[in-house]
Amino acid sequence: MKLCLNCLTELFDRDTSCYTCGSDTLLTNDELNKIRQEIKASKGKTLEKLLDDMKYRKVQEYITLKQNRDEKYPEFIKNENIKAQVNPSFAKAQKTSVPEVVCPYCKSTNTKKITSKEKAVNIALFGIFGNKRKYQWHCNNCKSDF
Repeated sequence: MKLCLNCLTELFDRDTSCYTCGSDTLLTNDELNKIRQEIKASKGKTLEKLLDDMKYRKVQEYITLKQNRDEKYPEFIKNENIKAQVNPSFAKAQKTSVPEVVCPYCKSTNTKKITSKEKAVNIALFGIFGNKRKYQWHCNNCKSDF
């Protein structure tokens, strides 16, 4: 990760300039962690001296911004179910990974896919007169194939 010192945008390691503002003043992850540790270790007047430097001031601003974001949206960061809370259709889509097939005759959803093995057995027993080779689904409710 890299950090743009101009607009505080988090960037990929491969980026050479900020895609948001076009600035090329970027901090690498190692530099960012080093400055974070120095800020964390310093107190009082030494902290004020550090914050006179633009890099340190921007990193302090970034740390504050990130803390505020984490406090404001804790569920977004810690809980992936936030998508389901924001958008109920997302939760429904996650639960129903298998599509529901409805029988065209009785409108039941109690259906089963006719497998290739079942079709092969039907053809072996009844030859070209076997009827399962034409259909894909079987209704367990009304016993019809469709």
